[in-house]
Amino acid sequence: MNVRRKTVQGSAWIAASTLLLAGAQFAQLIFLARILGPEDYGVVAILVTVLGFFEMLMVSGISNAIIQRTNVTQNELNSLHWLNTFLGIAIGLTTFFAAPMIANFFNSPAAETPIMLLSLASIVNSQSHVSRASLEKELHFKPVALIEFLAGVSSSTLVVVGALNYGVIGVGGGMVVGFIVRSILFFFAAKPIVDLRLHFSFNETRRFLSFGIFQLLNSVVGYLDGNMANLVIGRSLNSRSLGGYNAAFNLSVTVPSRINPIVTRVMFPAFSRVNHDIERFSIVSLKLITFTGLVNTPVLLAMTISAPILVPFVFGVQWTWVYPIVQIMSLGSLARSMGNPMGVIIMSRDRQRLGLIVNVFKSIVSAVVLIYCVHEWQLIGAAIALVVNGLLTLVVNHFLLRHLLSAGLGPIFIAHLVPILIGLPALCMGYLGVELLAGRAPDLLLIVLVWALVGFTYLATAWFFRVKVLREVAQQLRRR
Repeated sequence: MNVRRKTVQGSAWIAASTLLLAGAQFAQLIFLARILGPEDYGVVAILVTVLGFFEMLMVSGISNAIIQRTNVTQNELNSLHWLNTFLGIAIGLTTFFAAPMIANFFNSPAAETPIMLLSLASIVNSQSHVSRASLEKELHFKPVALIEFLAGVSSSTLVVVGALNYGVIGVGGGMVVGFIVRSILFFFAAKPIVDLRLHFSFNETRRFLSFGIFQLLNSVVGYLDGNMANLVIGRSLNSRSLGGYNAAFNLSVTVPSRINPIVTRVMFPAFSRVNHDIERFSIVSLKLITFTGLVNTPVLLAMTISAPILVPFVFGVQWTWVYPIVQIMSLGSLARSMGNPMGVIIMSRDRQRLGLIVNVFKSIVSAVVLIYCVHEWQLIGAAIALVVNGLLTLVVNHFLLRHLLSAGLGPIFIAHLVPILIGLPALCMGYLGVELLAGRAPDLLLIVLVWALVGFTYLATAWFFRVKVLREVAQQLRRR
């Protein structure tokens, strides 16, 4: 099998595994929200933040370096494996002894014991990275996808069972056991290509560390940007607020964010065909922005309209107070979604350095806005900060697009505005549906009807006004 065919098949396996695993993880979050309640759910958010730190340190550097470097020997793989092991032990011990300080930082004494337990995950997880990277390097994506899915489902199941029996401590234990399952599966899957044994030489790791350190620095910036809200809310407010924020974020931001990479990936081949022609590249870029908005807008409008019913239905009545946060964050998520294609556009124009500078700038400004808003308006302020930062991203992107594309501000503005204008009739019909059906239909039926009404009205409006990009996509699907 040639490289191209392996890559295509591997991409399909990874995409399927990612979507299925995302569904399993979202189901886990729903169960945990119902079992634990807001305060303990906030402790889970702290554990996830700590776990993300482990993953950032372990995966970003050495694993990517193995894939990138050529002619990797078995001795080098062994040295890297044991270096990863030493690093995992060091991180685990540091986390164990720092658990009281971490819990104190988040104003959550209940998080101390689960963090101590979770420190084992760093040691266990370090055992899988060389095996996984070696499989990916050889384009063996199928076993990687299957293991990630099986381990993810096992972990989600164990976490839910642990929460039912032991609360947040059971959640930490379930995460650790899930990583044990993952490491064992990767060890046996990679055994034909990785001969692990007791061999270590630091000199054999040097050429990997030079690449890995740069990757690690980029990942640190990404980690801080992605987890800044948890750090600020956990420090400034309390576990209950942190739990509420994460429940709202998972519903209004995480779910739509699963759609955007798929949309970008489907339309990305068009970029490779027209990259040499700046005028055509500009046209395709603006169409991608419009199409991304068209896909996300009806979902987030339906989320905003149905939030008072959807939140207690999904998470339980104890979470009803979160629905205004979901409504505000849905607006921020809409702004973020239309900025999603920017990464592909920058990469296609080979302007990654510019992208990095802009991202660092936006991360700093976003952190300042978040800290100020949380200080002034507590949890509502965190949701407002998401909207402000989303709008900031759109403003910065407008000037970036003008710099990167041969398009004026007018066409760029229209590309962003079309999905919003098309959504106004759907917004009105959705609210009308809620007013007419509230109290007259079961919650589940009401949610389904409102979402269907918003979706149908949105598509009908787009078709009536003959939105060009939507018709082009429909034609492409018919040809296939």
